[in-house]
Amino acid sequence: MVGMNLWHDLHPQGIAVILLHPGYVNTEMTGHQGPTAPADAARGLIARIDAATPESGCEFRHAEGELLPW
Repeated sequence: MVGMNLWHDLHPQGIAVILLHPGYVNTEMTGHQGPTAPADAARGLIARIDAATPESGCEFRHAEGELLPW
C-alpha cells in the first residue's frame, strides 16, 4: 500500500515507483542456500529500475522481471 500511495503522489511529477523482490539470494541471511548470486540479483534489480516508467503504474516485480501478484 505504501508503494501505491507513493505512486499516486509522485506520478504527477513524472517519478516512477516500483516494488522489487530480489529473489532467494545466496547471502548470509539465507544461510547461503539461495540459488541466485548477489551480483545477479543486483543486475536484475537494476534492469527493473531502468525499465520503470511513471506510466507503468506501481508494479511488484521479481528481479528476473516476472510481474508478481499482490
